[in-house]
Amino acid sequence: MTYGINWWGGTSWHGNCPLSECSTACIDSVLYQFGGHPNGCDHAPALAWVSPWDGVVRVTGNAHKLDPNGGDGVDVDILKNDRLLWSRTIAFDDAVGHDFDLTVPAKTGDHLYFRIHQRLTTDYDSTYFNPTITLERVRRH
Repeated sequence: MTYGINWWGGTSWHGNCPLSECSTACIDSVLYQFGGHPNGCDHAPALAWVSPWDGVVRVTGNAHKLDPNGGDGVDVDILKNDRLLWSRTIAFDDAVGHDFDLTVPAKTGDHLYFRIHQRLTTDYDSTYFNPTITLERVRRH
């Protein structure tokens, strides 16, 4: 992904998929400070967090559609490394969305991923997905 002017003329992290991989018109994946928009290749844009210590973290927030005026919705998920922790489908018109509140044991170097997936189309798929991660406990060795 590169940082700069995106498909809509705003500034964000965004990336292209090769036209040969696109199932629909190729639109950049976009990551905003507060969420993102998937592309037609189903390369889900994802925020990532890497644990700097061993301990327990609390992950809270909400995921909802930013543009509830069309499309077919999105799927969002939270993973720890490659293990699914939480997943929801957000309907095309759901501007309220779903809250999450997870307590997650973490080791130094563990990754948390926050992904936004298209459903059948990428129309109107801008999505708010902005987690807060707080340290609950540090494990002493």
